[in-house]
Amino acid sequence: MDGPQWQDAPLGMVRQSLIIREASDGDASSVASLLGELGYPAAARDLPRRLARVAERGSAVALAAEIEGRVVGVATAHAFASIHAERDIAWLTTLAARSLQRPRDGPGLVVVSACQ
Repeated sequence: MDGPQWQDAPLGMVRQSLIIREASDGDASSVASLLGELGYPAAARDLPRRLARVAERGSAVALAAEIEGRVVGVATAHAFASIHAERDIAWLTTLAARSLQRPRDGPGLVVVSACQ
């Protein structure tokens, strides 16, 4: 397969006002807060550099889950080849969602689906 599977992921999809899109520098403060909730404190000023490093890989993506303009979830995934599958598979390396935003169809579940 050419390129990571998430190139075909429904980025920008809307599900009950939940939008999944690539994370951007403007999300730095929200992403830092989410990482802190996960137990990985991060300074917002460091996030644009970290997002750029993920994007530079070409086989990785950082996704944001947004509701009404507010980032409520984030995930990073890395695609790679493995002998147990014909196509590239994704390794989820970060997944965080606001504690009040974790229903069965919440941002965590939807952003994981977009990574697949």
